[in-house]
Amino acid sequence: MIKKILYIPFFLLVLIFSSCGGEDVNTGENSEESKEIRIRVISDDCANGTVGEHSLTNLGSITVNIKDAKGSLCFQDSYSRNDISSQMNISGIKDCNTATVTISGFGSNANEIKWIGRATGLNFKKGETTYLDIILYPVSGTACLPDPLTIPRFGHTSTLLGDGRILLTGGFTSCTGTTCQAGKSVEIIDVESGTIETLADLQEPRALHTVIPLDDGSGSVIVVGGVRLLDTAGVSVTDYPDLPYKFSAQAVSVEKYTPQYPKLNMRKNNLGTNVESVSETLALSYTDIPFLPFQKIVVDTVSNPALKTVYLIGGINEDSGTYTASSKVYAFDITEASGTVTLSPVREVAAGDKDGMVMPAAGVYSGSIFAAGGKDDNATAVADLHSAASTAAWEGTGPNLFFSTDLTVDNSLYTFGGFKSDEGSLSNNKTAYRWNIGQKDVTSSDGNLYSYGGASFFSEALYYEKGGYFIVVGGAGGYEGEEENINAGSDLYQVIDKGTFKVMGKPATFRLNFGRVLPKATVAGDEIIFITGGINKLDGTGIPVSEIEINKL
Repeated sequence: MIKKILYIPFFLLVLIFSSCGGEDVNTGENSEESKEIRIRVISDDCANGTVGEHSLTNLGSITVNIKDAKGSLCFQDSYSRNDISSQMNISGIKDCNTATVTISGFGSNANEIKWIGRATGLNFKKGETTYLDIILYPVSGTACLPDPLTIPRFGHTSTLLGDGRILLTGGFTSCTGTTCQAGKSVEIIDVESGTIETLADLQEPRALHTVIPLDDGSGSVIVVGGVRLLDTAGVSVTDYPDLPYKFSAQAVSVEKYTPQYPKLNMRKNNLGTNVESVSETLALSYTDIPFLPFQKIVVDTVSNPALKTVYLIGGINEDSGTYTASSKVYAFDITEASGTVTLSPVREVAAGDKDGMVMPAAGVYSGSIFAAGGKDDNATAVADLHSAASTAAWEGTGPNLFFSTDLTVDNSLYTFGGFKSDEGSLSNNKTAYRWNIGQKDVTSSDGNLYSYGGASFFSEALYYEKGGYFIVVGGAGGYEGEEENINAGSDLYQVIDKGTFKVMGKPATFRLNFGRVLPKATVAGDEIIFITGGINKLDGTGIPVSEIEINKL
């Protein structure tokens, strides 16, 4: 169910829990074990200012609930407005291992929960103090995190780690003239505490790259592909319509990145080994250069559970200022064994004659790669199926798309916006398409994506399985004043029902606080979508967005 969008401010609380074996509750400000509770109220325009150092204006009371790993209750108590002070210590918690702490916040109505926060994996033991940083999120509506990104970025990656944190890597971080440069910086959002930490850099500057989580339990990821430069002067590719953007200086290494571990609460309570953030280059052997700008990267984690297969599809070759579309599809495997990650040599998939592909939409279908769009005007088909040994033209019809955003769900490829090739030039496109691969059928969405300009592209899209709908965030094709501007960022959060494939209106679709081109969105915590990064204008003069907007799903 999609909830009506209401603004509710939220707070950051820092508490200390002390296990003393009794049932008394001590909130005395002079306790040696007490610690300041910092509460920040965020206004509805996502300002980062603090309303009073310890403002408790909107918080009427809180309830604290602690359960062990089996769900048995270890502690529960409520605290009225008068009990909540700028320094707070809670005692009387019995021994409780691998505990989950839930704090519910109430407004003036003590029967209506308006905020909630959770922290997991904590241990409480008699006579010892457990420190806890926790943030209370609104149970409905939108808001911003108190802390913005340390380094604003767009075209980055946002990856949910196994411990619930969100890892942000790379992205374009600075623009001059018509060009934007990628960076190596890495940040992590600790969802439980709401804090943003800066970690060690990547080995290479990267944007528009791919991050693949590993299964080793350390939070490690594999970082593949990406470019170092975006140029809004555009590029002309042989037999293609002129493309309005150029990506160059391809990153060519494969990195294994291990973020600082564990999360903040576990580090403070010595519940995990503190591993310094580190990035190491993995050996990848190949005879031809498989990494290219305008290349599509697809990861198959389903066909063979013992490994992850990375596909590198198409891209642009450059030779003395002449640009041609690559028809190549490469692949390599990632294998994990006894804590060691191994990369197979790069192999060519479906060697032989194929049409060139420039950043097509693509996904895995029955062990093969389905690639749609990104074709020149003389291509024999708008899409292809690439198996290990052969390529077959897809017999269905559909648009030849560029710069669309895509997802693969239930053996269908979904594309959102972009441009269409039309008789040698690019035409605007706001439509979402469902490519039913097996039935060789393409269905248009019921209604276009909302957009201030003629097209919607460079947006973020994700599928919310529980709700059965797609979410499309931001993108280019916005406006400046009253005029449409292809480079301006859209501030739209849009919802498309998967079953009816209908673009939904208000309140499901609504305005964000910032226009964002090439943002990222990740669902974490209690089903909250975290929207990070983006830039307000994609022409070299834009300003990357630092504020992190959230919405309760």
